[in-house]
Amino acid sequence: MEIESRLASQDVPLPSWDLDTPPEVVLSGPERAFQATLIDALDELKALIQGPVPYLVDKVTVAQNALLGLQAIAYFDMTSAFAVTDSASFAQISQACGLAEDDVRRFLRFAMTERYFQGGPRRLRNAHPSLASAGRKCRVEDFHRPYACGTVACGVTDDRRHVWQMEPKMRYMWWSEKTGPGPKGSQGQWNGVMVKEGYANEHVVKGYDWAAFGDGLLVDVGGSDGALSKAILEHLPRLRCVVQDRAAVVQSTEIPKDLIGRLEFLAPDFFTKQTVVANAYILPWVLQHNWSDPYALEILKQLVPALRDEARVIVVEMCLSKPGMLPLSREKHS
Repeated sequence: MEIESRLASQDVPLPSWDLDTPPEVVLSGPERAFQATLIDALDELKALIQGPVPYLVDKVTVAQNALLGLQAIAYFDMTSAFAVTDSASFAQISQACGLAEDDVRRFLRFAMTERYFQGGPRRLRNAHPSLASAGRKCRVEDFHRPYACGTVACGVTDDRRHVWQMEPKMRYMWWSEKTGPGPKGSQGQWNGVMVKEGYANEHVVKGYDWAAFGDGLLVDVGGSDGALSKAILEHLPRLRCVVQDRAAVVQSTEIPKDLIGRLEFLAPDFFTKQTVVANAYILPWVLQHNWSDPYALEILKQLVPALRDEARVIVVEMCLSKPGMLPLSREKHS
């Protein structure tokens, strides 16, 4: 009620993203100070309710990708596909900007979590005319880093195959090799991501019938420091695991004493033929997290030579819900 009365005192309508509302909430005098205080309080409340670790993880993992959808819109000029006050389908936008419809859908779904667009599974519209107009004037180089162009290019260019290789001479794995393994490298960052509830190993451990493999062998492809394999082995004392990852990660990882003989680390290239014959191959947050579609497919193809009757390939990834099923803040993280 206080917010409503303060806005009314300056003839300012209630905040809304309706098409006919002003693009800014402009206040003056003490009401402007109240507006700033309210924004500060909401920011602090968010930090407090998240807790220190999730708040920090949010900053270092989500912030670096937060502008990806907006960058793609600017770089591929997607907004020129339809008028500011009109709507369009993903297929229409794809045809207009010359980008594959799957890529258009991915970028725009992410942009929707930033409230740039609104819509459903098939059509979308600009969330607000003023926001769309501003977006049309932005250039991709105005944003923090031009991620979007590399995300698409890496799927079709031989020397830029990694999703995180967004700029010439700059890619995620290059950064990892520079900083090295452990807390300063990619593994340290991934350990931070795993703090988030959706990535908890317990979901994988409890969500699949691992006992069906008895005393068989599980290969954890791209399993990093083996955190998931360790959790599975602790749950099933008869199962054995081989974790495969880069040499820098493997060499810096110790096997717990109670898992010696049941847990092993190897450092093959998963773009070469799989040589370990096992009952199951698990790819935990590997394909979608790090690789564009052509290379994700190539990783899977390399498993084929080792597959035997009844062998399983288990892919662990986040599943994106239909538009509007989740609050925007949660859809952004999915």
